[in-house]
Amino acid sequence: MKKICVARNFGLDTITSGFLSIINNETDIKNFRKGKIALFNLNFLSTDSLIIVSNLINKGAIGFISFDTTKSDHGCIAAKEMGMNFYSLNKKNKNILSFENKLITLKKNAIYAGKTIKRNNVIKSYLKKKSISHKVKINLGFPNLLKKKKDVINICDGVGFSRIEFLMSSILNNIHPKKYIEIHGLKKFSHQIADLLRPAVKTFANKKKEYWIRTDDFSVEQLINMRFGKDYEIKEKNSSTGLRGIRRSIQEESFIIPQFKALKILINEGYENLGVFPPMTNSIDEYKKWKKIALRNGLKKIKFGVMVETPRAAIMIKEFINEIKFVVFGTNDLTSFLLSVDRSNPNVQNIFNENDEVVIKIIKDVIKVCKENSIETFIGGQIADNEKFITKLNRYGLTGVSVNPDIETVNKMINFYSKLEMKNN
Repeated sequence: MKKICVARNFGLDTITSGFLSIINNETDIKNFRKGKIALFNLNFLSTDSLIIVSNLINKGAIGFISFDTTKSDHGCIAAKEMGMNFYSLNKKNKNILSFENKLITLKKNAIYAGKTIKRNNVIKSYLKKKSISHKVKINLGFPNLLKKKKDVINICDGVGFSRIEFLMSSILNNIHPKKYIEIHGLKKFSHQIADLLRPAVKTFANKKKEYWIRTDDFSVEQLINMRFGKDYEIKEKNSSTGLRGIRRSIQEESFIIPQFKALKILINEGYENLGVFPPMTNSIDEYKKWKKIALRNGLKKIKFGVMVETPRAAIMIKEFINEIKFVVFGTNDLTSFLLSVDRSNPNVQNIFNENDEVVIKIIKDVIKVCKENSIETFIGGQIADNEKFITKLNRYGLTGVSVNPDIETVNKMINFYSKLEMKNN
């Protein structure tokens, strides 16, 4: 095969062959055909790509290519969780545009003309869970993935990070949540969320494993580009520090109530393995307001946690101690805020570094406080399988990690912890 260009893969490392479909506008998304690789044309993606990627996944996309995407883009994260490539190209590689509607292959950080025979990855590790004291959980924003993940279910320690906005995106079909509720009603929306969660929650409940769900973290940047989004949203200059996460939940309860009611449906059915936590939390005051809404909607038999991704929540972790049972670190935003780096700006990605001393110090301090108070701590997201990063934090009492739901990554971290614990004993 002839190499077209090199790229950086921010999705899952797999071999994918398919016809290239170039996305220039909304019409191209509407007309997208199943089994194709989507390429976002120059200047098409001006916002986080989660909603667009979610829509294309629903339409049967098998891989993604974009220009100057960053690894913390939520579309990249969603594609990786779904087991797909998400290639980021330098703008100088515009020659890829001449391959529209032609067969290409994504393989080992390069794009080739033509098709290759896809070989199944060989698992060099065991599929039987070894006895380790640390926990290896999985990220699971798309619960229907479990139909193909039986080996992962058996060896992981549960779900540590379920981004509910991923699941909600598959229901909303690019319609703003408020408009969707106006059309279909809150009750139906809640039941749709519960229906998508139920099979996965049941599977893990049967194995006595927990399932932790993070309430939505839709940003104005994402919502305003949905259908009817401009009717409900006011454009922000900086969505990363704007109306999102817990801030929106307590300011506009119509966003969070369907999620809480969905969890209440599952609790009423007898599931006792659920945990819930909010994103973008700053203070204990707003956390208590969020929790009050949860309790008012019947979430009493559930484990409460918090995502630590703002500097204030990290530095002031002691004020949360009496309200939580677990912490999940949001390292992308925490790194961005601590280093004053826009996580979505490719021009400053050389500064974005989770291994920076200040990031390690802040997380370390939170872990130590939580350990003293018997609160579990997990690194979630794309850095969670970085052995160098986890090794630095392990000595302070990190409980475990929540990683991508593929067998290679889960096995890698089980092996990592097994060797680390043997060395430390």
